[in-house]
Amino acid sequence: MDYKIQINEHYPTKKNKFIYLITKNDDWYYYSGIRDLSFDIVDRQMILDFMNKQQTDNDIFNDYKDYLNKIEIETNSFNKYHNIITNSYAAEGFYLKLKNIIMEKNLLTGSTTMLLLKLLEEADMYGYQMIDELTKKSKNVFELKAGTLYPLLHTLEQKELVTSYEKTADNAKVRKYYSLTENGHNYLNEKKKEWKTYTSAVNDVLGGATFATV
Repeated sequence: MDYKIQINEHYPTKKNKFIYLITKNDDWYYYSGIRDLSFDIVDRQMILDFMNKQQTDNDIFNDYKDYLNKIEIETNSFNKYHNIITNSYAAEGFYLKLKNIIMEKNLLTGSTTMLLLKLLEEADMYGYQMIDELTKKSKNVFELKAGTLYPLLHTLEQKELVTSYEKTADNAKVRKYYSLTENGHNYLNEKKKEWKTYTSAVNDVLGGATFATV
């Protein structure tokens, strides 16, 4: 609003038109407020429609165009595959900022470990049962492959967080079941606390969006 007042004061005889360019993802309510101030909003897609039609050797122009295209691709990917977070521009923006961190191997492995230990806290399970339960409980968000699960379970056994035993099923098939140890319980409780701290920070960034806790 201050910007608008200053422009009108500097150019009182001109019919000034105010345009707000959106290049990032943010809370749409914020942009609604901008529109209420009589700004015309030009969003990222409109900017890209223009920029992608331009042929130029200007490195700054082309680098910025590539940057915006990358954001647009990542946003479309979020809208298509990530429906855990409620649909909002703030959620999209948050996803873009933390995507690389979330997908890092250590964090991904750590969160998967916590989820597996949580399953075993509820009941002893065999490998494919854990895969099935995790898929169901996460509504198909977490779909572990056997090639990922069993090396992880082997590591957890080495760390004495889980133990295993064989049990004969009703069909006479022998299955290897996994059980949570006391060390595993303690480790899981620590990870729960860390996760609650993490999700609390996430909620603060998103302005109160609701996440399920373990």
